[in-house]
Order: sequence, then C-alpha cells, then structure tokens
Amino acid sequence: MRTKQDAEDTLTNAELVAVGRSLIIDPHWTSKVLEGKEDIIRRVLADQDREELVVENGILEFLKLMMPDRLR
Repeated sequence: MRTKQDAEDTLTNAELVAVGRSLIIDPHWTSKVLEGKEDIIRRVLADQDREELVVENGILEFLKLMMPDRLR
C-alpha cells in the first residue's frame, strides 16, 4: 500500500489492509492519508533518513529483500 486509493481499492475485496512497509518508510503515513496530505508522504528510504527513523540492520535487510525499489 502506498496511497489512500491503494488501501480503498484493496478494502473493496478484503477486511484488512497491511501498511507496515509504508509505515517503516514514513511513520506518519496514516495521518497524512487521513488529512489528505499524500503529496508529502515519504515514498523512498534515503540513506540520510535511516538514522532518523532508526532503520538498522535487520529491518534494512528486510527492506532490501522485499522492496529494493524504495531504497535510495
């Protein structure tokens, strides 16, 4: 899930939407979506963001495996 529309589309056929990966990259994803501020959602994880978000070895390796396109 990257956008509100992604979540809404999924919920037409499911009862639950997982946004965990998006929350790792932008912990404020939910509030930004609810406030209509999707344009400021962090969509990639840059090297300089890792320290601020405390994304270290285990999580970083998971992200490299599961969504390498969102790492910079």
